[in-house]
Amino acid sequence: MMISAEAPSCSRAKPSAAQSWSPLARRLIASAALGLASVLAVGVAEARAPAHRSVSQSAPVIGVDVGPLLAQGLGGFAEALRAELTGSLQAQFAGSLRPGERLVVLVRSISLASYAGDVNSFELPDTDYLDGVVRLVGPNGQELATKDILATSLSSYAGPWYQPDGEQRRAVVLAQTFAAWARRYIPT
Repeated sequence: MMISAEAPSCSRAKPSAAQSWSPLARRLIASAALGLASVLAVGVAEARAPAHRSVSQSAPVIGVDVGPLLAQGLGGFAEALRAELTGSLQAQFAGSLRPGERLVVLVRSISLASYAGDVNSFELPDTDYLDGVVRLVGPNGQELATKDILATSLSSYAGPWYQPDGEQRRAVVLAQTFAAWARRYIPT
């Protein structure tokens, strides 16, 4: 007598579970599987680190706020002063700011004497002023240093008053003086 290890077979084959479902049921299961896969893919994408550099690794930034001068109606003059002061600060702090640090300057006021090149009625030389505050902000937003600065310059220092663009030249001198004092007071 011979014993077979195979299971007895039926004359009628049973349909598999996938064959017994209707086409609509198969589509619903497939779309649910795709939906689950897309939800998981979005979750993995959101969990990844951002593609941009972190604040602590970003390049140092120098910013000049001339909002108070704009509020006084100094428009184009304020924007020219911002550009000159930004350039002067970049020259003074070149290579000394660490990654992620920000040097922020708020210019509160500028005062140019009405007459340049002589002494006034009190026998004092005419002086121009640039008032502001400089702040060094660390990579995480902490304030590392701050200093109020009142930069002064003789009105005649920028050259004769009768030459063209005298006020702009005087503002350039004040911006350079302010930047030099900022470099002296702000440790980097």
